Amino acid sequence: MKKLALLAVASVLQSVALVSITAAATFAPVTPPSGSTSAGIIGINDQGTVAGSYSDGLTDFGFVGSIDGNYQTFQFNGYLTQGRGVNNRGTVTGFYVDAGFLVEIVRSRDGSISEITKDGTPLIGIAQGINNRGEFVGDYLGEPGAVPQRGGFRGRDAAFVADVVLPFPAIRVAPRGINGRGDIVGWFIDDSGATVQGFLIRDGVTTVLNYPAPNSLTFVQDINNRGEISGEWTDADGFSHGFVLAADLTTWTSFDAPDSNDTEAFQINNLGQVAVNGYSNAGTAMYIYCP
Repeated sequence: MKKLALLAVASVLQSVALVSITAAATFAPVTPPSGSTSAGIIGINDQGTVAGSYSDGLTDFGFVGSIDGNYQTFQFNGYLTQGRGVNNRGTVTGFYVDAGFLVEIVRSRDGSISEITKDGTPLIGIAQGINNRGEFVGDYLGEPGAVPQRGGFRGRDAAFVADVVLPFPAIRVAPRGINGRGDIVGWFIDDSGATVQGFLIRDGVTTVLNYPAPNSLTFVQDINNRGEISGEWTDADGFSHGFVLAADLTTWTSFDAPDSNDTEAFQINNLGQVAVNGYSNAGTAMYIYCP
């Protein structure tokens, strides 16, 4: 198995982090697909095209299009399907669900959908971040007894290219974003299984990222070409909040979607806009966070 030659030194941020709560930012509402009973977005590209999935109450579809509701919807062979990341070419990553397994896919702009394979076998897991060269990252289920149980990978052209390996023990490695220079971000579960932390791999160095709040969990989801990182963090009471981490890897901005109890933040485009879902007793609402 080919290994990704990225991982020489692990460095953990030790400096005092600066945390701010967003005030000037706005949230642009995203129109749900017609006929949906629930919907969520994960991807946004530089043209403002978004990708995600929705349910009509019977099954799930992927969608891609503009935030005013002008969407193309898709399924892989009639299976429940979810769209994840989207690049400037309109290529969408995601998965479909077969017998409880998440089978990874890539959808081209022309609507054709291909399974992502490794040695000819479809990968089981989640494909998400994709850059404008068509390189994508995700995680996949290994053979029984494999460590980590779900490992990370980088791919292109609907195929596995190399493993993404962290230089310390972990039971799950979940790459979630890749930018134009090849920086990879994501999250991992340490070998104790007790915590979730983020990571950045750049020029062969792995940096561990932890939101600066006591007993928090950090789910890093994407990185743009400016080096800005997006994701969500979970506080000690179990509530989730979105964040953007500046390219200095020190300044964190936390935000909450309007009228929401929990917030998830996913892809960040090169304008700094973030795909966001807010959850409340009324259901799920989709937004674009605009700093």
